[in-house]
Amino acid sequence: MPQPLLHKIATFRARGDIAPMEDETFSPESWRAIFTGFGVMPESWPPSIDRISPNRFKAEFSRTLEFIKGKVLEQPTHDGYLDSLCRTSTA
Repeated sequence: MPQPLLHKIATFRARGDIAPMEDETFSPESWRAIFTGFGVMPESWPPSIDRISPNRFKAEFSRTLEFIKGKVLEQPTHDGYLDSLCRTSTA
């Protein structure tokens, strides 16, 4: 494996950070998905996270969950989606 990739894996494994590389192929979110998909999990977290108060962290997490919930509820049901496909194919 190339040394820059080994460094990127080690950095992610150590604290979940994505080490930037020149001419980057993937976004940091894609790297996180790739690493966790292959079972590479961070052993710790970035020290900067410790500066966030627990209440703020909980509030941000709740806000994110509410956003996801809203997006899920905007989606059609399975039956509704299938009905729309049937209407489209018969039109």
